[in-house]
Amino acid sequence: MPNKRYDKKEPKKSFNERLADALHLNPDSMANTMTYLIGFVVLIIIYIANAHYHVKTMRDINETKENLREIQAEYVSLKAELATKTKASELAEQLKGSGVKELRQPPYLVKKNKK
Repeated sequence: MPNKRYDKKEPKKSFNERLADALHLNPDSMANTMTYLIGFVVLIIIYIANAHYHVKTMRDINETKENLREIQAEYVSLKAELATKTKASELAEQLKGSGVKELRQPPYLVKKNKK
């Protein structure tokens, strides 16, 4: 009994043809498949770009937080320095050399006489 499988002589197929047969691809379905593949690649590119944007934004936020901490520390130190320099005793000491003295009497109003 002859084996039909070996009796037929088929022309040899190229590697690309065999690959297309193995993947069940034909020219009609290739266009449809390429459409989905291109859409998928576009979505991946958008996802990667979004991830990079998010990382950059987080770096900017962390840098801004560090700057804010530094500015807050500077504010607190300047506020404390101003509080000590504006005390009456400190002002009197600083103005000693210029001849300005501290008031020993409370201030009073000078009224103008109306005629």
